[in-house]
Amino acid sequence: MTDRKVDISVIITAHAEGILAHKTIMSVQRAIEALEGKYTSEIILHLDNPSDATINYVTSNKKGFLKDIRSFTNHFGDAGLSRNFAVKKALGRYVAIIDADDLMSGNWLKNALDALGKQPKNSAVAHSEFTIEFGDIDVVVEKYRSTSPSQDALLSVWSNRWNVVIVAPRSLLLENPYPANSPGFGYEDWWLNNTLLYLGIKQILIPETAIFVRRRNSTGQWLRHTSSMSVLRKNALLSPSYIRSLKPAFMDALNQHAPSIKNRIKHTVKVRLPLSYEYLAKSLGKLRQKQLNQKIDKIPRWLANEWRDIHSLDATITAPSHGPRSIRWHPAISTEHQQAGALYKAIVDKLKYNHYDYLLFVPWLMVGGADKYVIELVNRIQKTKKSKRLLVIATLPNNNAYASYLDDKIDFIDFGNLACTAHEAVKNRVIEHLIENSGVTHIHIVNSKFGYDFVESHRSYIKTSNKTVIATSFGRTFGSDGQYIGYTDKFVPRVYDLLTLATSDNQATLKAWQQEYGFDAKKLYLMRQPIDFNKSLPAKHETPGDKTRLKVLWAARIAPEKLPELVPEIAGLVSNFADIDMYGYHDRQYNRLLSKLPANVRYRGDFQDGLASLPTSDYDVYLYTSNADGTPNAPLEAIQVGLPVVASAVGGVPDFIINNKSGLLISNPTDVESYAEALEKLRDSKLRANLANAATAIVKRDFSRDSYNKSVAEYLKIIGY
Repeated sequence: MTDRKVDISVIITAHAEGILAHKTIMSVQRAIEALEGKYTSEIILHLDNPSDATINYVTSNKKGFLKDIRSFTNHFGDAGLSRNFAVKKALGRYVAIIDADDLMSGNWLKNALDALGKQPKNSAVAHSEFTIEFGDIDVVVEKYRSTSPSQDALLSVWSNRWNVVIVAPRSLLLENPYPANSPGFGYEDWWLNNTLLYLGIKQILIPETAIFVRRRNSTGQWLRHTSSMSVLRKNALLSPSYIRSLKPAFMDALNQHAPSIKNRIKHTVKVRLPLSYEYLAKSLGKLRQKQLNQKIDKIPRWLANEWRDIHSLDATITAPSHGPRSIRWHPAISTEHQQAGALYKAIVDKLKYNHYDYLLFVPWLMVGGADKYVIELVNRIQKTKKSKRLLVIATLPNNNAYASYLDDKIDFIDFGNLACTAHEAVKNRVIEHLIENSGVTHIHIVNSKFGYDFVESHRSYIKTSNKTVIATSFGRTFGSDGQYIGYTDKFVPRVYDLLTLATSDNQATLKAWQQEYGFDAKKLYLMRQPIDFNKSLPAKHETPGDKTRLKVLWAARIAPEKLPELVPEIAGLVSNFADIDMYGYHDRQYNRLLSKLPANVRYRGDFQDGLASLPTSDYDVYLYTSNADGTPNAPLEAIQVGLPVVASAVGGVPDFIINNKSGLLISNPTDVESYAEALEKLRDSKLRANLANAATAIVKRDFSRDSYNKSVAEYLKIIGY
């Protein structure tokens, strides 16, 4: 047996198929008969963790139907390892691999061997021209041949264009075995095809051949490609260095495909006109289905004949003559293949490096306390760990003006804008490849919904690959119904079991996590942002005694959480002794409020680069109204320029404002009378000076650059970076 020459070994891998394997073997024997003595063959049945039903089938047929079949039993519990074992046991020059619930067309083996025999040794792998999926779904998958290295690589970003049913030189598979699928990793056949493409092995289609694949909605590979959060293992074909080397001309070809138009319509229309978007989406869907139905009506004669023959062998397969309208046509290259290839290429082309250690998800980098926090942190990490590589990914569309403040050695990807038309599954797939192929070990999330969703949905991968995950949140946000809706409460607890550390810039958030959610105190870390006191700032000149009229500065984003509507009410109560100037960006919803301000309130417009860009020496007091916060920049900057602060006691404000010692705190953020009473107290210039000096001392102590640098160093030690 071991000495005879065998041209092809047909490997059937079985697990829980039971008697379904009988139909598969019948189709294999039918294909072997078509070899007509031109090629010698053998059948290997490999049982891996077989079910009782599969064992019973093999046992009961071993002396009859299966007597000429070599069978082996193992307990790998892994499709890749199962196939590797069978390939080693095979005697053939070529091997054909098929699962024990699939079927092959009668000409598959002969035509594949004929075609491979014309190729140089170990230079090609054969695939069928069509795959017919049957069972819970009925789909015709039309495959496409391998074309150019650039196109094949980029089309491989999304999923496997082919499938596991191949005919290949045995020595080629011995040299390039399938990978094992640990939890969170998968797609061993996709990995193999990518590896062969990278090595320059042709993926050839055998004309007028078909494989019939049984699909179950709960376990099918079809759904693995579209909904699974398993990750393809690191592969040379998808490495940044190789992707960067590909010809950019392929990008134009990708963007010319009509399906991408639908995604552009989705991006531009969905938010503004949801009803119009739904109408357009349905219309496009109907048009596409009409085109596919026309293809079903024009099934090639050879395929229709083979399909009927297979139907005679297994009547569970829908025959074309039994209502073709129930069958869908699915091209192997989809819109997602085009999107994923274009997006991955666009991202990699912008990268400076091939390897990254630390990836940080942020929504954007623009004006705001969280943005400043991120920039300070990653810049400090880069200065501390010069040999390490950091990558910041902004996940929402924005102009990201603050990205220019990042250290030159830190890479930044404007993912939100680059991927704005892509499907969520495409975004996930591209980020999977980026993380896996660039070697990222640390994933840090700061206020990014995409980042939280990615980590949560890739739970097995995160654990198996030993990723270090850090989440940072700054405060609590309330919805109109009083529910918590922010990252502190809605997102961080969802990934708590995956976290090495949860950090914040204020004690209030850490306290909430510990007392309200039961977080382990050892997984919590306080890291305040630094405040630099600039001696060149204009000095504050105080007038001795009480001041006739206070000049009050209110400067913040004019947004719901900053309670700008309280300012006119407060102004009404202090009209006899105070004037208030408001600064800040606002959208149209606040036009009416700002156009009807009382006489002692003036809106002065937007401001850039913090309070230092304003004429702060003209003011006596900084007023801060907010109902939700972390550690806000503006009150700290007010202290930095010597202004006493009146602020609501939210988030991290009490970390540096101690009521009546370093400022005046308002316990109820919406209590306008308390704000007015606090301002009246501050008509006393001596009190203003005392509060400002005390606040300065606290901030210099707790928010100094030296203190910050020490906290970052300790942070890096904790996360093992």
